[in-house]
Amino acid sequence: MITLEPSTLNDRKRFYDWLVHPELVRYMMGPPLFPEIQIPSREEFYNDYEEYYFTGSNPELGRSYRILRDGECIGQIAYAMDLPKSKVAELDIWLSDPKECGQGFGTEALRILRKMLLKKFSLVELVIRPSARNQRAVRSYQKAGFQNTGMSPESANRIYGKGDYYDDVVLVLKKDRETCVKNPSQIALK
Repeated sequence: MITLEPSTLNDRKRFYDWLVHPELVRYMMGPPLFPEIQIPSREEFYNDYEEYYFTGSNPELGRSYRILRDGECIGQIAYAMDLPKSKVAELDIWLSDPKECGQGFGTEALRILRKMLLKKFSLVELVIRPSARNQRAVRSYQKAGFQNTGMSPESANRIYGKGDYYDDVVLVLKKDRETCVKNPSQIALK
């Protein structure tokens, strides 16, 4: 059973360590697949994931959550709403270990967060932008109800702000599609 729980400042270092762990980082950044994406230093990560992500002090800007599987923290998922386009949140997710990948845990976490965000903030759209080179992530996000817009990274940068990859796949879930998504999550946010 997957649930989400608000993260705390104590999670910040752990989430960074997971992000840059050699077994996971190769799927998201750095050589050989992502030579254009530098692995961030802890300071760079802390600048991107400011304290409010972990304290809940500015939920209108963003928030990070622990992904729990049967009570054990196996990943992090976050949203940011400081985008050029209003009433839109961009999501980011990573798991703690490759053994947690490919089992539907991330997909379920996305379903839970999307349901909460669309209701709580009256958002009209959620976006997530993985690299086209990360096909496992693209498939997971599509299983969670996100649809590939076919939008170029350049167009997405104008609408949503700068993405991370030159080959961003722009996946969107619009509020009016939420009711059409197959198998919506029945698991409540903790």
